[in-house]
Amino acid sequence: MSINIKEKKSILKALNFIVERSFHEKISSNQLIMNLENKFLLKNLVQESNNVCEGDIFVAIAKDIEKRKLHIKEALEKGSVLILSEIDEDNLGDDGSKSECTIELIDKSSLREINDVNDREGDIDNAYFGLVPKISINGLSKKLYIISSEFYNNPSHKTKVIGVTGTNGKTSITFMIASILEQLGNKVALIGTTGYGMIDDLKEASHTTPMTDKLQHLIAGFVNHGVDYVVAEVSSHALEQKRADGIKFNGAVFSNLSHDHLDYHKTMEEYEKAKFSLFSKVISQEDKSIIVINLDDECGQKFYSKLKGNDKHLVMGFGLYYDDNSKSNQLNDSVAGINHNSNENKAQLTLKILKQDFNGFEVLLSSVYGNYEFYIPIFGKYNLSNIGSSILYCLGLGYSLDLIKKTLDKIKLPRGRLEKVSSDFIELNDLNVFVDYAHTPDALENALLALREHSGGELIVVFGCGGNRDKTKRPEMGQIACKIADKIIITSDNPRYEEPNAIIADIIAGIDTISRNKVISITQRKEAIKYAIESSQKGSTIIIAGKGHETYQDIKGVKDHFDDVEECKMVIK
Repeated sequence: MSINIKEKKSILKALNFIVERSFHEKISSNQLIMNLENKFLLKNLVQESNNVCEGDIFVAIAKDIEKRKLHIKEALEKGSVLILSEIDEDNLGDDGSKSECTIELIDKSSLREINDVNDREGDIDNAYFGLVPKISINGLSKKLYIISSEFYNNPSHKTKVIGVTGTNGKTSITFMIASILEQLGNKVALIGTTGYGMIDDLKEASHTTPMTDKLQHLIAGFVNHGVDYVVAEVSSHALEQKRADGIKFNGAVFSNLSHDHLDYHKTMEEYEKAKFSLFSKVISQEDKSIIVINLDDECGQKFYSKLKGNDKHLVMGFGLYYDDNSKSNQLNDSVAGINHNSNENKAQLTLKILKQDFNGFEVLLSSVYGNYEFYIPIFGKYNLSNIGSSILYCLGLGYSLDLIKKTLDKIKLPRGRLEKVSSDFIELNDLNVFVDYAHTPDALENALLALREHSGGELIVVFGCGGNRDKTKRPEMGQIACKIADKIIITSDNPRYEEPNAIIADIIAGIDTISRNKVISITQRKEAIKYAIESSQKGSTIIIAGKGHETYQDIKGVKDHFDDVEECKMVIK
């Protein structure tokens, strides 16, 4: 998508916002920028130099000065026409303090910086044929969301953005909400782990939540294509790094919080704080929003207690109903008529399981919007929790239960979420084989428990842990696998720059000596999957966990094609 700056003036507005607020003296940046308007069709803001195209504005925010210079050089070679850069640490003013903003010209032919732009203003028109402006701004990374939003003309104000956050379930919830809304006549786009775009035409994702520039660019593109809703996964990394700060959210959903990303957040308290920041952001907005919280989750109950009682926003809770009250939390089976702003954590929607099998659930839905008994072709109680939050959010949007229930038997689910795999060999041996993205302790436990309920035979799990990621969860996942499964095959899962066998050893460290007799380690994932299927007895249930939808194995920076589903189907003993 190209944006004609002469027509929209967005970049001028964004840069003036920064320049005029960054320093007290007037800087003659307008003539500089207006020359750009007259000579170029500025295209996109780009944060990654290897993705720069002719006419792009490159944003250089690498902390290391030398890396930043290399990135700028690459961006210029690829055709960038304007550089926005974090100010260099060695660029000090006369008083020894760091300058707030400087403007320079870079000679593209020699990549030599030419200073004192203001002295060249009489010759500025001729300068642009070989020179590229570089505007260095102190604290650029913290201001980038403002620039990005303005550059793309505040696209999130022109559609409805729904944010979904939590440790597990984000992808499934975004798919479910998008699927319901699409069937109700809306045009819906997705942003998340499995890709960006329309639900049936997703482009590969580099991040669960893109960088600020990419996020705004995507939403602007969706607006241009007439999208009514954008349903986006919002990761804790993105929240911590302020990637979503320039987004206006019409509402948000919280799934759960459990052990993950402690290599980044360091403590569960910091991880929780990052997640809650999405809801703080939503309730601080002027327009009415919808917030849906999982009350089966301890952290969800804390969030709900903080958020409820807000007259301006619709804050609702959901949960599963249990007859024995063992996990009822603050839920009950008679929720109709509960006030949204009640003083107790009572759910506005509960789902009670009436019957279940490998194909789905028969469920009783009870809510302030009405009651309904239905069958839904999804597997795993946690997926039932995901559909509960999705239904409640759509009810909050004003759609009737009668309309929503007509969409439930056609709900679309993402690849690799308890995806059942079939082949002649698998069916001949009466095996139940599943591929799942479970890569956290909580997700692995939920997936195994879901399968354990229905597995009449042996339950076998194949899994590993990612390299250069949170190491503290490895022994915990080993312990969980041994507690629930009958046979555990530990293997590689994107080892990255770590040694695969060292990761496997970390997992095994969490398994007690007695249980280790049911553990096998097979470093090559292909061989581990093959062994699991070939060595299993008739009627066994096998889950290949960790990669789900991924179609690669990341080893020492190289991503080779690898698809768990394909590997399962290739076993033809």
